[in-house]
Amino acid sequence: MKLPLPISQIKRAKIICLLIVYCLLPTVYSFGQDSTKAAPEPVTSTFRGPQLINMPTNEIIDGLGMNIQHRFGQIVNTYILYDFFGMDLSANIRLALAYPIIKDRLQVEIGRTKSGKNVDMEIKYQVLRQTEKNEIPVSVALYANSSVSTEKFPKVPAYAFYTDSVTPFEYKFSHRLNYNYQLVIARKFTKKFSFQVAPVLVYKTLAVPGKDNQTIALQSGGRYKFSKKGAVLMEYGYAFNNRDTATINPLSLAVEFSTAGHVFQIVLSSTNHLLYKDIYTTQNADYSKGEFYLGFNIRRFW
Repeated sequence: MKLPLPISQIKRAKIICLLIVYCLLPTVYSFGQDSTKAAPEPVTSTFRGPQLINMPTNEIIDGLGMNIQHRFGQIVNTYILYDFFGMDLSANIRLALAYPIIKDRLQVEIGRTKSGKNVDMEIKYQVLRQTEKNEIPVSVALYANSSVSTEKFPKVPAYAFYTDSVTPFEYKFSHRLNYNYQLVIARKFTKKFSFQVAPVLVYKTLAVPGKDNQTIALQSGGRYKFSKKGAVLMEYGYAFNNRDTATINPLSLAVEFSTAGHVFQIVLSSTNHLLYKDIYTTQNADYSKGEFYLGFNIRRFW
């Protein structure tokens, strides 16, 4: 059997092909580098976790997270020492577990609150992430929460009456359900300062006569780092409807300390409610008179 070319010619052809490929590699590599732009680098740690004080942030946790929110009784100047800053009074607490379904995008959380014996579930989806070079100037997240009260309905009477209404009604399961929707818009302005705003819609299936089932509000919150592990936080909300002279818009302040896997906050808030179905629809303490609820938040991440 004869080869179509002498062995020496075959070797020479291989060497020439290898030299051509070797010479073309830098050109191909350079072309690939020029034609493919690097993806914009997203901003990280706008806030230290998926929740500021009461309001959700744009952040999605990396793994399993546990959240403990605790509010003591109201601090009243007259009895501030007698009731030991409200610690002797009735408290409210919420326990919750959160987990990311899609990394950096979708998170779910299930919680249980003492007030109303409410069990709630929330879903948060991050639509946009702020980038370092401002190709995207803000982070945007969609947030939804639904809760169901597990308290027993009154047995007597079979039909309930509101004190300011003569219209009777029968309790139904649908009266236990409440909903909350938010659009969270956040920006990290500097390494130390972050701020966010969020329009809020609360829908209660059972509302007091004269009140709407839905409440519309706008809330804002900020975080300022004063050290590597410490920060001060602020939240304020304004309800546009379902307000009367006895309703005080919620204000919350906190000092935050964080480690690699923990976040601890000492909180002063004008509301001891922990679900939005109550925060904007029930009477809060009058912070202008120095009335607050002392509390804390603890978050643990794995």
